[in-house]
Amino acid sequence: MKRIVVCCAVVTLLIPLSFCFIIPVRAEPTLLEALSTLGFTNIIGENVSTFPPGSYNLTLYAEFAGLADTNELSYYQVGTNIYNMLFTGPEGGHGYLSPPISKVFNTTFEFGLSMFCEGIHRYFTENNLNPDGYVHSKVYRNLDDSRMFLVGFENLYGSAADRDFQDMIFSIRTRSYPSANFTWSPLSPVDHETVTFTASDPSAGGSPIVEYSWDFGDGNSNSTSEPEVTHAYTLPGDYNVTLVVTNSEGLTSSRSQIATIATSVRHDIAILAITINTPHEYVGRTVNITITVENNGEMDETFNIMVYRNATSIGTIPVSNLTVGENRTIVLGWITPNLPPYQKWTINAQAALTGDMNPSDNAFIDGTFYVKMLGDVNADGRVNIFDLVTAAIAFYSTPNDPNWNPQADLAPEFGFINIHDLVSILPYYGKAASLT
Repeated sequence: MKRIVVCCAVVTLLIPLSFCFIIPVRAEPTLLEALSTLGFTNIIGENVSTFPPGSYNLTLYAEFAGLADTNELSYYQVGTNIYNMLFTGPEGGHGYLSPPISKVFNTTFEFGLSMFCEGIHRYFTENNLNPDGYVHSKVYRNLDDSRMFLVGFENLYGSAADRDFQDMIFSIRTRSYPSANFTWSPLSPVDHETVTFTASDPSAGGSPIVEYSWDFGDGNSNSTSEPEVTHAYTLPGDYNVTLVVTNSEGLTSSRSQIATIATSVRHDIAILAITINTPHEYVGRTVNITITVENNGEMDETFNIMVYRNATSIGTIPVSNLTVGENRTIVLGWITPNLPPYQKWTINAQAALTGDMNPSDNAFIDGTFYVKMLGDVNADGRVNIFDLVTAAIAFYSTPNDPNWNPQADLAPEFGFINIHDLVSILPYYGKAASLT
């Protein structure tokens, strides 16, 4: 507190009196009181006189100097007397500054801070440099922000009295550049494959990342607030992927890496044909569905072929290790169910292979098939004399005989047409149905 001593003489008619009294001019806070008012309560004194190279933000909070308009603050390279101005006197003002004033500066050298007063005396955070041999600065670390120091300067020359270190109060805080490292998965991607790029250690440096800007090197880019993005390359090659990150302090960092996109292995199977051994059959008989499939891709394939009547599945054929260029014929034996007679069904096959480059040739449609009533040997929709005649032509034949007709083989023992087969026609004689 600065004080003025005033002496007065009071004269009365009887007794002359002389007396002195003290008038308080203005109460100023101590450095710790000022820091507490500014919200810095969790602090600890530090024996710091110089600072390492880096990027810094210096914020001036208060000046309680009688000649505040003349105070200047600079930084200098340790071991030199070259001073880089940060604040000139008129920028501040007496008391707490509202709002505080901030400056950003970058150094490539170790530096100290210097206060120049009244154009006469210069004081330093390196106290051994002070011209009067006194300490002129106090430094505290902000325990709530490990990157911030709080500094108070004293501008009184050559006296141990009134050393309150609040003639200039400011903070100095390192500005930390964010990390722009990133990885991708899978590590060896191929063309048309989805690649996930992930920025690693997004919180490194203490200040949060607010933007990730990606350049994928193929003419495509993406800016997002999330550390992870996906991208697919249409062509193989080496791509220069660049990530630029920006943190909440406005600082940016970038990194580029070469991502090699390999040629994808071509998967391509084709169903070349599907045939059935008969376009009609009795209920409970076996119909052979023959499928021809070929591997037109670049690696051996294992997959399933699904066979349908219209959209209803009638069987699945597993295909194992179909080699490159191989053409394979597969037969599905389908036992005909009790379907409505003479209703036509379309038989088709579809091959399921993930990543097939040409899925349009993975399906094939054969034609139509229907189940007929027993005894309709010639498949005209009715049982009559013509069926008996057709069966009689095949009488006493076996599958190796030229007159063999499997449609006349109606009764056990199967594989031999005899009188039992002809008799089996008689219960259905005269019946008729129409194809639908």
